[in-house]
Amino acid sequence: MKDLIRKYRENKLSREDLRILRDKLQSIPPEDLNKAVLEDWENYPAVNYDDDNPHKEKTLCDIHHLLKIERKGFSNSFRNISRNVAAMLLPVFMIATIYYYTHPAANPSFMAVTTEKGERASVFLPDGSRVMLNGSSSISYDADAFSRGNRNIEFSGEAFFNITKDPRHPFAVNATGLKVTVMGTKFNLKAVRKDPEAVLYLKSGLVSLLSEKSGKNAIVHPGEKAVLNYGNGHISISQPDQNENILAWHTKKLSFNDEDLYSVISTIEKYYGCKIIVEGANIDNSIFTGTIPTDNLQLSIDVIERIFNVRLKIKK
Repeated sequence: MKDLIRKYRENKLSREDLRILRDKLQSIPPEDLNKAVLEDWENYPAVNYDDDNPHKEKTLCDIHHLLKIERKGFSNSFRNISRNVAAMLLPVFMIATIYYYTHPAANPSFMAVTTEKGERASVFLPDGSRVMLNGSSSISYDADAFSRGNRNIEFSGEAFFNITKDPRHPFAVNATGLKVTVMGTKFNLKAVRKDPEAVLYLKSGLVSLLSEKSGKNAIVHPGEKAVLNYGNGHISISQPDQNENILAWHTKKLSFNDEDLYSVISTIEKYYGCKIIVEGANIDNSIFTGTIPTDNLQLSIDVIERIFNVRLKIKK
């Protein structure tokens, strides 16, 4: 592990080294990771920069950018202090898809962050914008161009965007089959290549959605959902149903409005990826209006059992 950390720091990781490092990070206890990183920090010789060093400012900017990337797993509400310290250090290693690993000489300002299934990452961009990535998602951009006002990013997966307002420099998200252009706004975008459609939900501001296939453009207003059909390029805009829970992964809450037992169970099954079996024949005809957490399946089950007076069994 120490040798891999050293190679990472010196930018000498091979593809195989990177694979091994990722595997180790998935299995190593946070306390051990924390210890290993601190030992490397203490043993690594300090670098002295004089005020005229042309690389000083860029180095500091790179460090600040990395430290602003917060990454957390699917469920981390009860981590202790040492785990939080390790979680702060994890981004330095878990940005495993940064371009320079495989193209070290191509573009040193190219930045990319990718999340695996079950991971989430919060990325702060140079303009102060924040992108909260859901699992199996990625974002990339040219840091130098971005800092000069060219606010363009490449994106895949699902994320919630909180974009800093800048009328002179529109913010553009390029994803599979579409382009989203905004000035300053908050929106959720799910654009996965293998899906039949992309879905955008606008929380505030205005968004321009361009279909690459049809060449047509649609303006989305707050509270609206835009669906882009990848097959024909058609964009449809509607008001989402309250029980769709588009932002559940971001708010960490599943919301229900006058839903019966089986509707609630169906939503929980889809979100948690499990099968829930109702035990007993006497089913309460109650309806449920409220919220349950998205990061604690057992607590969700307990809530539903109490509300509907049933016994539930989880089958994963």
